[in-house]
Amino acid sequence: MFNKCLQVALLALFFCVAAVIAQDLPDADLPLFPEVADVEISASFPNNPLQHVVNGERNKMVVSVTNNEKLPVTVNYIYGAFVDADDFGKIVRNLTVFKYDKQIEHNQTVDINYLFYSEFAPQEMGMTIVVDLSDSNSNKFNAIGFNGTVSIVEPQASIFDIQLLFLYVMLAGALGGIGYMIYRAFLGGSSKKTKKTKKMVTEPTEKAPLVDSQGNPVNYDEAWIPQHHLKPKGSTSNANVKKRK
Repeated sequence: MFNKCLQVALLALFFCVAAVIAQDLPDADLPLFPEVADVEISASFPNNPLQHVVNGERNKMVVSVTNNEKLPVTVNYIYGAFVDADDFGKIVRNLTVFKYDKQIEHNQTVDINYLFYSEFAPQEMGMTIVVDLSDSNSNKFNAIGFNGTVSIVEPQASIFDIQLLFLYVMLAGALGGIGYMIYRAFLGGSSKKTKKTKKMVTEPTEKAPLVDSQGNPVNYDEAWIPQHHLKPKGSTSNANVKKRK
């Protein structure tokens, strides 16, 4: 009799402890945030069907949210992350969190721009975009807007790029300097230009012959001219004076 009473007491104690533990355990069917079934979310790259993400440039993704609920919902935040292409659960780098506080009415679709940057080596990477929403009762929930693979690429080079133009100028200057050094070393470095001086040659002037009024030459005899009127020829000490005949 005693044993039966002990068994009944132990069984009652077991059920009491199980009931207390069950009250502390959360219901496995209830999610952490209540789900809003009638909200459709999608994200895409506008004018970028290959889903290229360009390094160093502002990349844009358009997140479309359609509210099929009777009450309005609000888009609070949009954020995301680059993940491993082979394991989407492995985050490589988180993206910027943007706050919107955009309210969407019943049967309304709103497109929201989400901007982000990339600085990775060209490769294939996974990307996840998450939308944080709340309903009119302040119930919050998260929804996946995009979960796919993107291609990381480098920006296309342009001949009008300022950095490339500066590089071209530097290369042209370097090549010009090298060319000038080669010219000085092999062609014009050791040779010196000589200036040619022109010597002025003074030719003796001839005396014009005396002519008469008709143009005939006139011969005259210098013997009758006084000696002091004649121009001396050479030195006065060695001059030969002709005697008057």
